[in-house]
Formats: sequence, structure tokens, C-alpha cells
Amino acid sequence: MELNQILEIVLKIHYFQIRLFNYGFSRRKFAFGYNDNGEFYVVNSTRNNLFSLLFFGLGLCLPFILIFVEKAPLTLPFILFYLLSLAIFLRKFLWLTKGYERITVTSTTINHEFFGSFWMQPQKYNLNKIKNIWYVPKLDFDTKLDELRFRILIQQKIFNRIFFCRTVGDFYITYINRRISVFSQLTLTEKEFLFKEINKRLENQSVITEDMISENLFNNSSISFGFSIEV
Repeated sequence: MELNQILEIVLKIHYFQIRLFNYGFSRRKFAFGYNDNGEFYVVNSTRNNLFSLLFFGLGLCLPFILIFVEKAPLTLPFILFYLLSLAIFLRKFLWLTKGYERITVTSTTINHEFFGSFWMQPQKYNLNKIKNIWYVPKLDFDTKLDELRFRILIQQKIFNRIFFCRTVGDFYITYINRRISVFSQLTLTEKEFLFKEINKRLENQSVITEDMISENLFNNSSISFGFSIEV
């Protein structure tokens, strides 16, 4: 057996392992429309995996275990620790199970809002300070090994961002000198649609972006339940 074949088998096993960690309860939704002011908006639900759900779900039980099992004394420092840890774990757990993002494009700003949990500060981005909007298109690879390495990196990114961040980040906004990551589990066609619709509204602000538009159509609202195994 050649070295490349052995390496390919090893990478496939590693890819399968890391995908297992990204299995989760799929509540995928992508929808768009116009509000009462005629402003374009897009809604997208959060992504989770079983590891993050178990970690933050069990974290909610930690203070109760310390009180009722370990008989921890109810001192003021412990009570403060109890309340803070409970709030942190509950905030993340609610976000993983009920959270969603909404972007609204007004005449002067892009408003980025978060729903389904608490301590989620909305953000506003002035259109005239947005340098670019972009996404990673479908890529062609020279070899199967290159494709496997790329897919492994993507799965690692998904796992890390589910656990540590609010969103996986399938669509990007370059704002001043910052990269803003928004949305999760978008299909390529949804990314193209989002790029096209937002870019039309940015053109009035003289924002120059790379044209990556296709004419594909899709169902604007897709909700499924089960295991999320995309990518």
C-alpha cells in the first residue's frame, strides 16, 4: 500500500472522529423578509452539538451538586459563584437550544441582533464603514488529501466556534478593520443569495465587493430535526 493511500485512510478516520463531535440537534432555519419599514432582514438559527449541549447542560447542575451532594457551606463567596456560574451556563445552553440571529439592513446601518438568551448585546454597523462582505465559495482541490485536510479544518472550526463563540460564521462582514462573523449552517445558495441582497443595498454606499453571484433559487425557510451532519 502506498504512503498516500495510508495517509488518506488516516485522514478519513480522523475526519469521521471529529464529525462525531459535531453531531447535534438540528434546528436549522434560514428565512428572510421585510419589516413594517420595508427594511430587508434575514433570520438564522444557531447550531449546536451533543458535546456542547452535555457540557453546558451538566454545568447547570454543578451548583446544585455542590449544595445538596457535597454539602458546600452557603457563604457569600459561594452564593456569588453559584449565581454567576448558573447564569453563564444557562445563557450558553439557551443560546444553543433556542438562539437565533437576525440581520436587518436599514438605509444607514446593518443591525445584528441576538434572540433566545440573555446578555446578548445587539450590534450596529454603519454601511459607509463596511469595506467588504464575503463568504468562502465551493473550492476545487488538486488531490483528495487536500480536500480531506480542508474538511478536517472546517470541522475543527465548527466545533471550536460552537463551544466558545455565538456563531459558527458562514458569512463575513469586513467592518473598518474587523471581521464580523455571522450565521451558521448556510448552504452555498443561501450564501450567494445573502451576498446578492446585502450587496444591492451597499451599492448606494459605494461599497465595492467581489461579484460571486449565481442565479440559483432556494426555499427561503428550511427547518429540520435530527442530527446536524453538514459539511
